[in-house]
Amino acid sequence: MNPKQHHMTKRTRSKLLKGFVFVLLVFAGWLCAALPVNGQSSSKPQTPDDEAWKIFRPALLQFQDGGSRTQFLATCKELLRQYPDSRYETELTSLVRAIEKEASKPRPVFLDKKPEERTKEESIRYWIYELRDQGSRQFSDPGYPALFTPSGSVAAADQIVALGPEAVPFLIDALDDDTPTRTIAWQRSFYPVYFVLRRQDVAMKCLERIAGCRFYEEGATFIHLYMDKSETREAAIATVKRWWDMSKGQSQATWIRNQMELRGRNADSLQNLAMIEGPETVMAELRQVFADSKPDLNNYAEEVLFRLDPQTVLRDAFQRFKNGSSQEGDYKFLLQYGDRVVYEEMTRRLAATGKLDPSPWTLSEQAEWAAKYGQNWAIPMLAELLVFTNVTGSRYVNPAVGGQAFADADVAVEEFQKLTGKDFGYRREKDLAERQAIIDQAREWWKQEGQKASAELVAQDHPPVIPLEDLMLSEDQIDGLVSALQSQDANLRRQTVASLQGVYSCRVQRALLNALALENSAPERAKIIKVLQKHPELWHLPTLVRVMESESALTNRVLAAQGIRLAVMDTRGWLWWPRLESREQALASARLLVSDGKTPVELRRAAAEILIVWNSFTDEPLLRTLTVNADFKEFEPLRVFIQQRNEIAKRASIGKEPKE
Repeated sequence: MNPKQHHMTKRTRSKLLKGFVFVLLVFAGWLCAALPVNGQSSSKPQTPDDEAWKIFRPALLQFQDGGSRTQFLATCKELLRQYPDSRYETELTSLVRAIEKEASKPRPVFLDKKPEERTKEESIRYWIYELRDQGSRQFSDPGYPALFTPSGSVAAADQIVALGPEAVPFLIDALDDDTPTRTIAWQRSFYPVYFVLRRQDVAMKCLERIAGCRFYEEGATFIHLYMDKSETREAAIATVKRWWDMSKGQSQATWIRNQMELRGRNADSLQNLAMIEGPETVMAELRQVFADSKPDLNNYAEEVLFRLDPQTVLRDAFQRFKNGSSQEGDYKFLLQYGDRVVYEEMTRRLAATGKLDPSPWTLSEQAEWAAKYGQNWAIPMLAELLVFTNVTGSRYVNPAVGGQAFADADVAVEEFQKLTGKDFGYRREKDLAERQAIIDQAREWWKQEGQKASAELVAQDHPPVIPLEDLMLSEDQIDGLVSALQSQDANLRRQTVASLQGVYSCRVQRALLNALALENSAPERAKIIKVLQKHPELWHLPTLVRVMESESALTNRVLAAQGIRLAVMDTRGWLWWPRLESREQALASARLLVSDGKTPVELRRAAAEILIVWNSFTDEPLLRTLTVNADFKEFEPLRVFIQQRNEIAKRASIGKEPKE
């Protein structure tokens, strides 16, 4: 298992926490006013806002599904006439003006050309125009519409991003275009305010995806670009234009540096830079961003730092724990990587303070993590958690009994039963009184006999759930590995490679990549590539691409392709989101190898798997041509890919109606 996949600081979760107070206020206001939900009326008298929403909401959803633009315009006008002072006046006025403005323009000539007849510029303009009919859906609450669906039915936004950097100047031109798309966004689905995203909103997202830079962040209350204050919107667009003046003709790494010069350093941009140039180019800046940030369970700067330099983050967390000065978010590391001694001390502090991590992270979640990673060491900790029977504020609900809330003790006793092997009869479907009685019984058993009876079990060591490999090495130990891997002494270098099961340290990974050039034995180079495959990173790609393209040993070329596949298929965090130059180069190399009939079949297949796991519509035509190629006869990954794409196409065509 990869520890980075278990790191719980998720950016989405951070946004949820930031908006929590706002959402509570909105929800309370909604309840007090008894506003209609999903078009259904309440028992209280209907206000003009209520009446307008009963008409406006279904019109919005019909428009999103491809309904007549003319009819939608007529509905907006009628709502303005009937309810001139409703809360929807500004949005309706904006929609009417924008739709009528677009209708007054002449029809673009490129719309009537066949795709193969359009120039590159016309193709870009065509897909930017087609954003008007992109009806992306929002699936999370809160959240943002899923504008990009490269593995699903292809949207105009996907087509634009696929066209790449050449689309940037045309997207910048579209940042002033408030033509409505068919994409609907909301703050909360139960709250009667929806937003029709405009061409400028989606153009900004396409631009950010191509550049790997963030130029505009929606407000905490989901203020979109089109509806933001004019001075804020104009300032954002001016920044983009200034950035492009600085950046056109430059590398993506320069683009990102220029963006940070204009908007300040941030973890997102530094992570993207690391994946292009290597972590060593950003570590000092990233550590400073982290140092300037507030300690938190959901600290995104720490999440990126942990990905790139986990040893430093772990050492700091464990040192603070040793000093009795743990900060918010430290326990996510202590629970995953702590040994028996650490678990004993965490339990002692829990008994003394009634707390584990000093953060909004619930004791219920920490109980689950303790059971998962600490296993038998966690038994005393779970016993201490059995006293937390108050259900107020619990994030856990029991659907078996009508959504009744769980207490932290409910979660703890479930794990307690599993780890001790003693079944107290606790079941989620039991009512509150039964569950609490069982929890009391488990707690009493622990006091009277369980602590003594389980002592031997609790004391037993067990292998880490996540293999520690080099995670707990000191800086001096890492220095020693780097020195050995860079040594001209071939025997020392090879012995060091043979001692490595897997490597998380970016410094050691870089030394391994450099060792490929030092090593003159193909079998020894294969060993290096296999170690790197344990924890693949996108910044490995430039080196692996060179091996895949030009290594003398076919076995190593195939191994390099497999390493590229593992790095490309990694969708942790936000790294799938930007169009990273390093990944694009790897994909381009794979396409060339797949297309070349002179490429050895083993390598062609390995290169095809890179494209298959990336799962982009752009590679579908090429991969389909392989289905009749002798080298790919009965190649299972390709068969499955084509089957999935056919199913997606079939679903996308069901009920599809032409849009006006």
